[in-house]
Amino acid sequence: MSSFKKTSELLNSSNDTVTINELKGRLTHLENNQLSEIHKSLSKSSNKETFDRPCIETLQKYVSSAKPKNTNKNTRLWVSRFESFVNDTQPNIDLMTLYDKKAIAMLLCEFIIVIQTKDKKEYKANSLYNGICAINRFYQEIFKDREPFNIHEDFEFRIVRDTLHTRMIELEEINNGEYNGADPLTDEEMVKIFEHPDISSNSPDGLLRRVFLWVGCCTARRGGSYHSIMASHFKKRDDGGYNIVTIHDKTHQGGYYHQTNSNQQPVHIIPPDEPGTYGACHDIRKYLSLRPNNVEENFFLRINKDIKENWYSTFHLGRDKLSGMLKEICNITGIDCTNRRIVNHSLRKRTAQKLNDEGLDSQAIMNVTLHRSIAGLNAYRTQNEKQKLDIAKLTLPGISKDILMQENLEKSAEDLNTEQRIENLSSQEETKTEPFTEIQNITIPLKRKDDLIDNFRLKFVKCSNFTINITK
Repeated sequence: MSSFKKTSELLNSSNDTVTINELKGRLTHLENNQLSEIHKSLSKSSNKETFDRPCIETLQKYVSSAKPKNTNKNTRLWVSRFESFVNDTQPNIDLMTLYDKKAIAMLLCEFIIVIQTKDKKEYKANSLYNGICAINRFYQEIFKDREPFNIHEDFEFRIVRDTLHTRMIELEEINNGEYNGADPLTDEEMVKIFEHPDISSNSPDGLLRRVFLWVGCCTARRGGSYHSIMASHFKKRDDGGYNIVTIHDKTHQGGYYHQTNSNQQPVHIIPPDEPGTYGACHDIRKYLSLRPNNVEENFFLRINKDIKENWYSTFHLGRDKLSGMLKEICNITGIDCTNRRIVNHSLRKRTAQKLNDEGLDSQAIMNVTLHRSIAGLNAYRTQNEKQKLDIAKLTLPGISKDILMQENLEKSAEDLNTEQRIENLSSQEETKTEPFTEIQNITIPLKRKDDLIDNFRLKFVKCSNFTINITK
């Protein structure tokens, strides 16, 4: 014990307090001196700058724009539905001033069980989940100055999570596990659309629709992102094609919250047209050349009422008009949309499925669709019939393969017996006919029937069965 005490005293004595304070003082002096040098250099600036303070409306615009518009729209929709439910069932409760988590939890449980679409149909399970997430975002803003709020984690909302879990299972069974997604178009339907006379590049409507389809197929754009495509995003390539640069996308939002390590923007390639054909590049080049002067930067433009002077207006195509473009095209060209959800997003799903059917690996497909994860991509592609059949064959037990092999062996033995009978018949007829050895083992080339008759004169023996092996 005494030795430990002596050691401690030696350590304390070695760290002299005066010396340490002196070192700290020198460091503080250096830091203050550096700060004074910075301030001195700033004060020497001869040009005095003036600034305008942003108004409160401008500040509010920047703050509110941080969240995607679709997120805010979805939040307003579900909060409105929840508020309508509470006003109808509990008219004495004001959600805007209700800060009791247990009361909110009880109201949410009731809401989850009874809520339906406005036309009295059941929601898809994932739609209901997204709705509760939207309500959670709303209450996090309401409670931000009081206490943390999270339906997915707070113990007060365990009953809400259990109710939502059971209700989602129920909805999955009602809807057979289907989700409310877009349905893709087939290759046959795409060919039918492009060959329709109303989708001709010789009219302003037809050219606009063709360009829309080319861009959708080549870039796999999300349904609501066509409005953000600008004419400046199209860059000519040396080979005659185009590069379409994507500045911002759902998975590439940029800014402070979504910074990336790469300085390169995603680029989609529209390949050059084949020689002698008028394809995507021809239509896009023609469309860009018809843009009038002083036009808005948006790529998709309105069609002029009087097309004698200019086919297209200087104003961009409206968001609602553009959002229903593919459905309008399908109606015009006679594509059957019965029991199908055909929206602009269908082109994205069609491209992902086609690339999957062609055997491309997941990363190659994600480079086109701009998905961040394979899980996100899997929602857009399914196994085609050939892939399902190949996998199903691999699941068969080994006995089926043995049976198939046995059948092949039996068939081969039967063929050998047939050949033996032919040889026996041939030998019996040798005394009555010319020698057959000259025409045995003849290989007949695969030609047209007429050529075969003209070029070959075969002597056939009289027999009940005769086999000719034709090889390429």
